[in-house]
Amino acid sequence: MNPAQYVAAGATVLWTPEVILADNSAPTTAVPVTWQTISGSMHLSPATSVTDPQSIAQTHATTGPLQAGAQATASACAWTTLCANFFAQGVGSSEWQLVLVSGAGQSVPATSTLAPVVLRVIDAASHPIAGAVVAIHQTIDAWQPDCPDRGRCPIPPVYNASTSAITSGADGLITITPLEIAGVPEVTNIVAATGANGFLSLALQKQP
Repeated sequence: MNPAQYVAAGATVLWTPEVILADNSAPTTAVPVTWQTISGSMHLSPATSVTDPQSIAQTHATTGPLQAGAQATASACAWTTLCANFFAQGVGSSEWQLVLVSGAGQSVPATSTLAPVVLRVIDAASHPIAGAVVAIHQTIDAWQPDCPDRGRCPIPPVYNASTSAITSGADGLITITPLEIAGVPEVTNIVAATGANGFLSLALQKQP
């Protein structure tokens, strides 16, 4: 069901390979499935599982570290000889990109709370990448109205700042909790960076 997992080069990640069985009209509940590593750095546990009422069997795969472009491969076999292969592939940091999933464009009253911001780390082919470390920089600036048509725009004071790091999950996602001050009109600026080229910035407002 998920035959490929893309992994940040040098990282070790945990993911959940799954297979679904079909045998014409015969039930496939409680059918044993054997999981086995074929090549590369991948540990599977348990080595044998059984299908659930939806005919799905799964195991846990600990994969890595892998070099960029390297693969670890494995198989899942049922009824002894019927097998499906799956793999994990290392992705070099020069290929990591950031895309926004949700949370941009927020403008809420000062009495409200900002919603989380969700980003995904992907490669050039839009595959989600697990195990990528994303650096998060946040600042809180004082809210101010639009700049005047003439003259200089005043520089707002900075109320707070923070730096953190989040590692992407098997689906490539990270969730950022915006830095904010309760009940205060302000602008939260978020900058996220990963790898050599992944970069994204956004501003969230709490209006007076």
